[in-house]
Amino acid sequence: MQFIVEIAGKAKSYACLLLVLLLAGCSSARVPQSSLLDLDAPSLAAELASGNVSAETVTLEVLARIQALDDSGPRLNATIEINPDALELARALDARFRQSGISGPLHGVPVVLKANIDTGDRMVTSAGSLALANNHAVDDAELVTQLREAGAVIVAKANLSEWANFRDNRSSSGLSSLGGQTRNPYILDRNPCGSSSGSAVAVAASIVPLAVGTEIGGSIVCPAGANGVVGIKPTFGTVSQDGIVPIAHSRDIAGPMARTVRGAAMMLTVMQGLPPYNLERDDLSGLRIGSIADYSGAGISPEVDTLFNQWQDQLASAGAFIPESLRLDIPTSINQANFQVMLYEFKADLNSYS
Repeated sequence: MQFIVEIAGKAKSYACLLLVLLLAGCSSARVPQSSLLDLDAPSLAAELASGNVSAETVTLEVLARIQALDDSGPRLNATIEINPDALELARALDARFRQSGISGPLHGVPVVLKANIDTGDRMVTSAGSLALANNHAVDDAELVTQLREAGAVIVAKANLSEWANFRDNRSSSGLSSLGGQTRNPYILDRNPCGSSSGSAVAVAASIVPLAVGTEIGGSIVCPAGANGVVGIKPTFGTVSQDGIVPIAHSRDIAGPMARTVRGAAMMLTVMQGLPPYNLERDDLSGLRIGSIADYSGAGISPEVDTLFNQWQDQLASAGAFIPESLRLDIPTSINQANFQVMLYEFKADLNSYS
């Protein structure tokens, strides 16, 4: 059964129609066979920094791919709204590049933001809800400011589980009243997981190499796993909460979603306001990595367990120290206590959100 609600998607389709007519000569929408959007973020950033490709060209390809995959074809519904200023922003970056070079480590790289993250532009911050369909933020979330300063082009906002899935015990992952049902690009009728469903699908479908998700408990890492991309839930407090439609201030955190670990690391350093990290580092001496032996799902899939162990061995061979048999004994009562905290904070935080 398909649950599709097309409201915001219509505006996206019309916005992209002229673009597709120009690029495809009035032919029906086809998936662009773009090698650019198959690159991970560091590789695409290198192409942009070398002048081999312009930010405008990359942005045009992103918009064409949204039209081919979101508004027609498989109708993934990964995005909920296109930034009407995306091409203008890309052209401004190209002009700056001609004068003084790149503007930062993400110069010209397209990024999709989860729709519960503020942008002080013509896009709305809806959290996927009709109740916030006209919610225009007065300014950018701090993490968005950092992305823009690094040269990223915010091309769209991503669909999500409405209200970041904090609305019902039987809510559907990736479903919102504004964006419809986000679909897993590998198997369209399978759960894309959530609540950062659209962010994960946008990366998995090569619409963009980078997206931002938010998480309290699994909302980045679950859709990343279900859609075959990399998602990082940062340590609490290392990424600003400013400008995120809240659930609970003691838990809300934004993090990167990317095609590769290199891309996720590149974006995370920008979101944290840190200097660029050496992505080619292969010596992990002195690094301690905790590996949970009794993680949820351990032992269910021999193939996953084998890969999990292989990656631990590879990290250890690079010099990392991984303690053996690290286990967490977490009482089940913590779940109910956690829920009570979220209920209390949600009411207070949402009332103070502006």
